[in-house]
Amino acid sequence: MRYLLQRHALPIKAQLKASLVLAYAVRADVLTPLLSPGLLLDTYGDYGFLAIALVETEKLRPAFLPSRLGVDFFLSGYRIFTRYQTSAGRSLRGLRILRSDTDSRFMQVFGNLLTHYGYEHSRCEVRRDAKSYSVKVRTPGGFADLEVEADISTQLSLFRLVHPSQTLRRPGSLLVRSHLPLITKSRSTP
Repeated sequence: MRYLLQRHALPIKAQLKASLVLAYAVRADVLTPLLSPGLLLDTYGDYGFLAIALVETEKLRPAFLPSRLGVDFFLSGYRIFTRYQTSAGRSLRGLRILRSDTDSRFMQVFGNLLTHYGYEHSRCEVRRDAKSYSVKVRTPGGFADLEVEADISTQLSLFRLVHPSQTLRRPGSLLVRSHLPLITKSRSTP
């Protein structure tokens, strides 16, 4: 029964307040061990792709409920771009979930009941003004801590992973501080 619930059987409505997605090309030999059996890494040359989505969500609720009963929360998701070959030979693209974090205990419990994302409770801090958007995610044990600061005063044109001791401050810039163990280990999912 739980498996059927986790197949998104309940229509959900929500509003996205803000979203920032970071995508990285990572050597295939680093990402391949994190895949579930049957999945292939979606590659370009010798590289696969890792995406980190940082999302502020408002008024999430079953579609039949009014928006005033919805919940607001933050979530971060870490995914690998994959392919799956069907028995008929068709190649399907998808995402392998490495990790999902949320600042809401409600979302952790009900998100895990209704999806297979495996939400973990984390402390999340979001700050925004006219010039910058910053996010800090603190995970239990510091396993997947993340700090991102984006200059939103102009269109983002530069994405660079920088060492935590460096400071990158210029229009169109993004500062990322992350512990890389999140891409060397993976929780098991069905």
